[in-house]
Amino acid sequence: MKTAIVVGAGISGLSCALELEKNGYHVQILEKENHPGGRVHSDVINGYILNRGFQVLQTGYPETKRLLDYEKLELCNLDPEVWIMNNNKIKKLYDPIQNPSNLLKAAFSNVGTFQDKLRLLQLRQSTTSRSTNTIFQENEITSLEQIKNYGFSDLIINEFFKPLFGGAFLDNELDTTSRMFNFVYKIFSIAPIAIPKYGMKSIPEQLEAKLESKISFNTDVVRLDNKNVFLENETLSADAIVLAANHNSARHLIPSIEEIQWNSTSCYYFVADSPPFSSKVVLLNGNNRGEINNVFVPTNISKSYSPNHKSIISVSTIGLNNNESEIRNELNNWFGNQTEDWKLLHTYHIEQALPRMSVPSVSHSQYVNGIHMCGDYLTSSSIHGSMYSGRMTANQIITD
Repeated sequence: MKTAIVVGAGISGLSCALELEKNGYHVQILEKENHPGGRVHSDVINGYILNRGFQVLQTGYPETKRLLDYEKLELCNLDPEVWIMNNNKIKKLYDPIQNPSNLLKAAFSNVGTFQDKLRLLQLRQSTTSRSTNTIFQENEITSLEQIKNYGFSDLIINEFFKPLFGGAFLDNELDTTSRMFNFVYKIFSIAPIAIPKYGMKSIPEQLEAKLESKISFNTDVVRLDNKNVFLENETLSADAIVLAANHNSARHLIPSIEEIQWNSTSCYYFVADSPPFSSKVVLLNGNNRGEINNVFVPTNISKSYSPNHKSIISVSTIGLNNNESEIRNELNNWFGNQTEDWKLLHTYHIEQALPRMSVPSVSHSQYVNGIHMCGDYLTSSSIHGSMYSGRMTANQIITD
């Protein structure tokens, strides 16, 4: 039996290991943390389930549909609409395709112009008619340039596109490659957005449960080569070595790996007796100012996130240049004095939240010094990209 060692039990490493096992490999998986999933994780604090930063599952991702059992995840869908805070008033933009009952509401929404609504339908048709492979092989410009080329008004760009895709990419300027914009818009258009009933950690936990091998947690790798992994007091050997660790750890083990740029975020979790709104939506900041990017109430979607009847409210930013006082002042402007009773439960400041995908896209080597590599920084910054990278790396090993 052929053997492989996968260093890192994030989404990409798990995907790689599963593909290798499916093809008859015996796989050892080493993970320095005490849990699988890497950045896709949830903490339980005072009984509340807190995803590490604002995280949702795009159920239309090809790789997640291939690898995950959605029914067992007990996915809880968001409503197919977007709410936008604009000058302290909420505007609503509806998806008439995923929910035809909202057709009239969509046509007469006060977000953007009527021409913008028609262009949104054209954009949906354009992106959904192209395959994922086609999209990622197209000539690229920035996302903002792509949106402007479609003819959208400045009004809907500032109210809708910048906060939505700025939040998706953690990129206020929308410098992210148009390939990623077209791909994500396609995925938004074809399937619901959801969260697992018991937190995003359910995703890597489900992948772990599918493995034949057990993951060795709390395991530090000192160094490695193309056939060996050296631990503190042990050397492991295999036919193939896969480095699926986070980028910092990967560069520590192989200094020749190119440095990449990251987009960052802060996420403030508050507990309140009642939510600021009861719908299953993300509320975007369409003011074109302020620190907040979005407000989300996970307990509106899944009651399991709270141990009692209280609400959890997540408030997310783009970048780290913010503090609780600024966030609270902004929330007070949005929702009034009720926010004074909100209790801060936990804050995540995530410096390396998503790999930056600026133009031009940089092609990184997935094979360095005889060591195979995988991770979303090598493909696209998403759960889909992580899974795809892991599967492609496994297939390369299998066909070598």
